[in-house]
Amino acid sequence: MQISENKSKSKRGNEFNETVLLTLKSIKDKGVIDNIDMKKRFPYTEGHGPQFYAPFIVLKENKKVLVFTMTTMRSDRNKEKQWDALGIKNYFKGQISVVVVLPDELSGKELCHHVREKKKIKQKNYFSVIDEICQLSELSKVLRSIVE
Repeated sequence: MQISENKSKSKRGNEFNETVLLTLKSIKDKGVIDNIDMKKRFPYTEGHGPQFYAPFIVLKENKKVLVFTMTTMRSDRNKEKQWDALGIKNYFKGQISVVVVLPDELSGKELCHHVREKKKIKQKNYFSVIDEICQLSELSKVLRSIVE
């Protein structure tokens, strides 16, 4: 049962990554972003082996945005993204923004988790290197606000 469940989750995640890629290509075609780099790995500092994973980095002139995908907004998954985002922000010396994108079709419970995490990252007394959490339908607007 566990193997079948993991395959299903993996398939769902891969399908969502493809959907996000298509959305990013559409956003690029509209001129909001200039380029999309995919599946990049970064070291903690120059000269070290890759440690942090970036599924998508979008570029607009001299601005960079790291885009993570998640199909569920669980705090443990969010902490995984925080770790990679922290390492990548360190690598770019803070000159990169971080966005987590979720599907539009969230269940009631998942939507509550999304709203809670989105509020937490904006609080001054909460440490977060994630700059924005949005649903797929909001991605173009969020990227536009970051790169313009």
